[in-house]
Amino acid sequence: MQDFVDSHLSNGNKEHGRHTTIILAPAVSSDDNQYGDYVTRPQHIEDGVDHNVGTGPTSEDSEAHQRFVSALKSARKAGAHVVLISQSISGFVPDLYVQMSTPRAIGELQARQLVEKLAIDKATANHPKAIEVMLPSKETSDSLLGSIAGKTDSAQQKERQDNKEEASVTVSDDFAQEAFAGVWSVLGQYFKDGRVFSPSSRLDAQSTQDDWRNVAFPAQKSSQVSDELEKRLSVSDKDDKTSQPAHIDGIVAMNDFVSDAVIDKLTDLKYQGSSADINPDISISGILGTITGQHNLYRQTVPKPNMGLTSKTQTPQNPNDSTTNPTSPELDDNQKTGGLATHDPSQSVQPDMSWPIVTGFGVYTDMIPRIVDGKQWMTGMEDLHGVADTIANANVSLVTGTNVSTMPEVSNKEVNGVKTPVITAKLIAVSAGNLKKEMIDPGYVSMADAGL
Repeated sequence: MQDFVDSHLSNGNKEHGRHTTIILAPAVSSDDNQYGDYVTRPQHIEDGVDHNVGTGPTSEDSEAHQRFVSALKSARKAGAHVVLISQSISGFVPDLYVQMSTPRAIGELQARQLVEKLAIDKATANHPKAIEVMLPSKETSDSLLGSIAGKTDSAQQKERQDNKEEASVTVSDDFAQEAFAGVWSVLGQYFKDGRVFSPSSRLDAQSTQDDWRNVAFPAQKSSQVSDELEKRLSVSDKDDKTSQPAHIDGIVAMNDFVSDAVIDKLTDLKYQGSSADINPDISISGILGTITGQHNLYRQTVPKPNMGLTSKTQTPQNPNDSTTNPTSPELDDNQKTGGLATHDPSQSVQPDMSWPIVTGFGVYTDMIPRIVDGKQWMTGMEDLHGVADTIANANVSLVTGTNVSTMPEVSNKEVNGVKTPVITAKLIAVSAGNLKKEMIDPGYVSMADAGL
């Protein structure tokens, strides 16, 4: 950067500098690259204000950082414009900042998809949805991962408190914490009113967004994801002491690396079907028909599965009835409030082994066929073409002296304490229904990449 400034901008020609724009996407050394190259890490935007995102100096590279900032300031002094993508630079305010995906937005996107596709708004505490949040984390204490299922309420509360106290020392992962905050901002209300529960009991009606460590686990290897999921879905039968997989409606896998391992483990555990069973019109033949212009894809209302979550002695429920069955046994207060008693894994159960909704993020090319065959419901990505067009148009405004803040895609937020024009990239949820429109037509992937 210093060489560029010295050779192109140091001649004192302000007119030349004014027609120069430097666009940078600072690379960040991070364990979170499973989410993609452009994710902002960690996310520090609250109420629309950016509080010094990104790449502040460390003891190892502070000198290089200062030289970098000095070069950028020299470029600005020479009249050039500087645009930063994804990460801001501590000590420097750009002419334009482009915020790509953030951990919170990634979590919200997947949780919203789950709510919509599983029709959770229509669920009841008597017919709740079983959901697990698989939160990959850089560092986790093994003691935080023990299931609290089957313990008394007081024991559960004590373990949650012990977990929080120990985790405050052993776990530090801003990215995972922010990602879970996004998930919880959508799903938290359903856990609280009992319409959603965790088969592993890692989350319950008393959980808050501060309990992210309860679902965090190390996920540097596929085997770690596989082991974690098996542990979460293992339900013991109190009569014969055997263990069997639990029914599961949805899994927030956070990124496509985790979802890949989740899908393999679900297959190993003999879960049957795919998301195409929940939305019958989504199939390989249907997608091919859409691509060749034969017909459009339509999603059907999500049917109620045979949950198999209640005791063998209870009256079976009508799987398509979203109301409470009047013949059901009277629920105690804990069950009415969505407590753990309704879903005690120690009870004898006959789980429904239907394939769950699995979400991810990153649009890994090798995962696109999993979207097509319905093993993964959705993945997510930034609207790269759209944000690139916006950056190009903003560059025209910069070099012609037009106020870039007047663009409809630009808003003013604080970057390093200074109000700065900010472009926020749109996140796209990609599923089989919109794969052609969002991925194949724009040229991100080919039909061959999608296994078509």
